[in-house]
Amino acid sequence: MSTEENENRREYPGFLKDWHTSDGDPLTPIGFLSTLTSGFEAILAIQWLFRPNFLEYRGTIFATENETEPSSAQKEALDIWISHFKGDTSKVEFKSNLTILPDVFTNLQLDEHIAEMSVFAESVADCWRGLLKTQFPNREFVVEIFDDPEEPYDPQITFYSKPKEPSNDPVVVYDVAAGQFAQLEGVHAALHLDLPPSARAGFAQLALPPQQALEINMRDVADRKALLGRIAPESDTLTGALRASGRSAVLFSGFEQLWVKNRAVAEELIRDTPEALATARAEGRTSHLAFADLTSDTAESVLNLLRNVAAEHAEPVPVFHYAPSA
Repeated sequence: MSTEENENRREYPGFLKDWHTSDGDPLTPIGFLSTLTSGFEAILAIQWLFRPNFLEYRGTIFATENETEPSSAQKEALDIWISHFKGDTSKVEFKSNLTILPDVFTNLQLDEHIAEMSVFAESVADCWRGLLKTQFPNREFVVEIFDDPEEPYDPQITFYSKPKEPSNDPVVVYDVAAGQFAQLEGVHAALHLDLPPSARAGFAQLALPPQQALEINMRDVADRKALLGRIAPESDTLTGALRASGRSAVLFSGFEQLWVKNRAVAEELIRDTPEALATARAEGRTSHLAFADLTSDTAESVLNLLRNVAAEHAEPVPVFHYAPSA
């Protein structure tokens, strides 16, 4: 495996040793091109290896020959990887972008060019690094080469988003792109923050069965007791209300109005959320809560309060934060 620190020290390909200029000097790689009488089509085609199109699909970046969007087959493959790796972007990109260079040239005999293939792989990697940095300046990528001379499938090259450093944040926030619904593989209890109208149908499907999805309009909630009573009568805590009701998906709409008119009740609901979700996980229950109809400032305040409360719990609180325009 090579490092990303490529010193760009390249010797001329070995086959040029037998080629010389009229002065007897070794022919340069560029000079060798002037001797060609065919093969220009291959030179044109290889541009797509050095300079692929980088597209984004469900938050992952992948290399393709397509111009604007992935093909149906590519989408299907990416969906499988996203499900398999539970939405881990780095792992999905690593697998989906893995390119086995010998497989690119399946009709050529490469045995005598093993050393040159290593240099070739470094050149491709350099191009990918530069393009990714230019096209996605706000993301950090790792371009990695696997190059074992004894391995018939090497060199191989791939790229992936640099994994985030482990965090002690008591709230794990998953940003959900506009028009998308949260990828929930392996997450059975979570808060959906600022759930947009376009995602409410998907949220309702989290209820078991779907017709048991519950929506509570926070605009006319008088106090905490009334709020809990709408989930399960005679309940004293959110944890107890959810357990008693058997509800696995509860949507709190009109949250902004409650936040403005009755901040104490709104904050109490937020403070109860980490314990309710942690208890559901411990008891093996599915439990998804959603706060809808918030301003961006209120959503940020909710996250800050959650962090203060969740710090008291052993497990972080999963929060799916939806884009404002979703």
